[in-house]
Amino acid sequence: MKLGCQAPQSADDAGNPVSYVPEQMSDGRMDTAWRCNGDGIGQVVTFEFPAGATIVEVGLVNGYAKVDPASGAKRYGEYRRITKVTWTFADGTNFQQSLNAGVTTMQKLRIPSQQGDYVTLTIEASTGPGSTARGRDAVVISEVGFGHLP
Repeated sequence: MKLGCQAPQSADDAGNPVSYVPEQMSDGRMDTAWRCNGDGIGQVVTFEFPAGATIVEVGLVNGYAKVDPASGAKRYGEYRRITKVTWTFADGTNFQQSLNAGVTTMQKLRIPSQQGDYVTLTIEASTGPGSTARGRDAVVISEVGFGHLP
């Protein structure tokens, strides 16, 4: 996985360290995430696959789906939410996906079969921050998913 932006480590409401490394976009957990400060527009994330992989579905959780374990604060509405992305495959084929800013689960887009060893996700649009608290002016992706053919 390659990207150009990553927010620095912060802390949850109990003071525990929280990191935003890109690998957390594909760890199967909604309480971890990748975060990029600002609106994220133009940021690109590249996902690599084994040669010959066939992708038939793409999707993401377009915000921070975490509920803080110490305070119970729901983080999704506090940060920016991504509202449009473009998925571009190795051969240049691309698909735009519009996302609902109020859905905290995986939003999927079924696509015609695409083969290749990588796909890039480009952030095209995001909401404003939901909170004025320090550090909340950031886009967050809790999880990215791909549907593969066997």
